[in-house]
Amino acid sequence: MLFKKEATSSPQVQKGQGVLPKKKMAVLRLEKDIQSYEQEKIDFVKLHFPDEHSLQTVHVIIRPGENSPYHNCTVTFQLVFPDTYPMDPPKVRCLNRIYHPNINYEGAVCLPLVREDYNPTVNLTMVICGLIFIMTYPNGDDALLPNIGDLMVKDYNMFKKIVSYTCGGRAFENKPYDKLL
Repeated sequence: MLFKKEATSSPQVQKGQGVLPKKKMAVLRLEKDIQSYEQEKIDFVKLHFPDEHSLQTVHVIIRPGENSPYHNCTVTFQLVFPDTYPMDPPKVRCLNRIYHPNINYEGAVCLPLVREDYNPTVNLTMVICGLIFIMTYPNGDDALLPNIGDLMVKDYNMFKKIVSYTCGGRAFENKPYDKLL
């Protein structure tokens, strides 16, 4: 035999008294993504990890700038990264009830970057930038909620008034919205 096969190490590493499992592919990639994000940190975005023992659930807290109809609002998104990340995209959900053409009342978010446009090179920073983009420039033409999208396209000023009204925590069309201001 020309090449001798070396003994492979166990997928577990001994540390002190316990045994630590090998890190998942998703965790390794997320560590890299978070490190990259920290170098490019965005002033009006904060990351929060609700489970101190896991990087796979991230809360992204965005306070959109003055160009946004959601200016002065604080909106929280939850990203849940599967064990198969980056091969599979994170699940994105808005944790606030918000009047938005690309976010439904249950929190589903229309973000093509994590659906039909997803590929394994998409990282945490790119997803955050996509969320910032839909909060700054909602897409009325490709809306998850066509009634809100149509209003936005046809009467942007009325759309902004309703956004301002609902972000104050008021109900509209028999639906209560969260106070985001």
